[in-house]
Amino acid sequence: MKPFLLISIFWLFLHSCNPAKEFNSGNPRTTEYWVSQFLAGIHPIIFRENTGTLEWMIVEGKVAASSRGKDIALDPFLNTVVAGETDGALFNGTVIGTQDIIVAKYNPESGRAWARQLGAPGALLTVVGIATDLLGNSYIAGYTNASFAGPMLSGQDLFVIKVSLDGTPIWSKQVGPTGGSFFLNPTDICVDSLGNSYVAGDTNGPFGGPVAVGGTMFVVRFDSSGNQSWATQLSVTGANTTASGLACDSTSGSAFVAGFGGANYSTLTVPGIGGNDLFVFRYDSSGNRQFFTHLGQATLEVLTGPITLDRSGNIFVGAGSNADFGSGNPGTTYAGTLFKFDQSGTQHWVQQFGVNNGTATTTVASLATDLAGNLFSTGYSNGNLATGSGASIGNNDLFFTKHNGQGQQQWLRQIGTAGATLMGNGIVTDPEGGLYGTGSANGTINGISIKGTQDLFLVKYR
Repeated sequence: MKPFLLISIFWLFLHSCNPAKEFNSGNPRTTEYWVSQFLAGIHPIIFRENTGTLEWMIVEGKVAASSRGKDIALDPFLNTVVAGETDGALFNGTVIGTQDIIVAKYNPESGRAWARQLGAPGALLTVVGIATDLLGNSYIAGYTNASFAGPMLSGQDLFVIKVSLDGTPIWSKQVGPTGGSFFLNPTDICVDSLGNSYVAGDTNGPFGGPVAVGGTMFVVRFDSSGNQSWATQLSVTGANTTASGLACDSTSGSAFVAGFGGANYSTLTVPGIGGNDLFVFRYDSSGNRQFFTHLGQATLEVLTGPITLDRSGNIFVGAGSNADFGSGNPGTTYAGTLFKFDQSGTQHWVQQFGVNNGTATTTVASLATDLAGNLFSTGYSNGNLATGSGASIGNNDLFFTKHNGQGQQQWLRQIGTAGATLMGNGIVTDPEGGLYGTGSANGTINGISIKGTQDLFLVKYR
């Protein structure tokens, strides 16, 4: 479907399903303004290289409450949808459970279109990711210790919620291992072009396969109506295996799963190369697994994190590692580490950034690419990333980086406040080159005071 037709359909849908008084196409802080600009041809999409210039930042919080932005996605109208959790009445008159889900939509000028708070009495809900489909629906994944989207099945269950373009819940599912007090620990979610959602994570129970001695990773797929299509597990006896990131490839219909563990993942035997090695597997739409890549360094760690693809199908993986991939890492610090692979699994480059002295740790939490093939990362560090030595400003500082398609760093932004912990948890880019990030702060961020004990932030760079 052509973008213009898609936008036209959604404009008619929004107009027919909402009272006229809720629309204001003359205000650039509203969704309606941006849709009307697209329809009128006044605001054509023009890509520009992101220079790391701060455009705006907002903070959402509630007195005495802890609220966190955990992930972010983009809808077809270039609105961002942020998902996270709170233990206060952030977007509701009262807190519903012990910890509730929060999801909110913002337009490109930082105006909030809507916000929802979802929960169940006594339930502690933790969000791990959000993804959107071509129709603008959002899918939120996480885990819980109580009945929420269904009866409690184990010690810790996985949940997935689908909400509409305007934030109305469409369906919710809760699944987990049966036959014991097991845990299901999801780590990421992605959605394919047909609206099927995939969730990856790890578990110590039976969930789509046999359980070996050691931790196992899983992948589960739900169709667009929320029915579970399949679940599959991967375990290697004698090794812990953790899935850390997930990305859907719309061109091939595959899902790429990144993770780490102590095995040789090309042969599914122990030992591996180092203490924990990076691996990537490809899963087709039926759940069949294909080995993609595996790497590590003797006695050292490659603690894999997020994974993403560019529009050419190249695969990017982020990690924290004390291995030396050309940075001079002495083995005592964990550097932010970025890998690029092509569709055949051939490594194109690896880049590291961090502090090469002491015991600093730099964590890459999220990755995104833009139309030009640039790679962006966010996360947090207790080191000075700009100088490569010394401590961060706060306990942990938030960072954003941009690398071009050849792996050269274009810019780095580090934000810190003395005594505070600032964490970047999710990023996404828009077709115009804008970069959006979300996370949490327990102290002043960019000169903005927080309201609660910990607040959610949303930031845009151009």
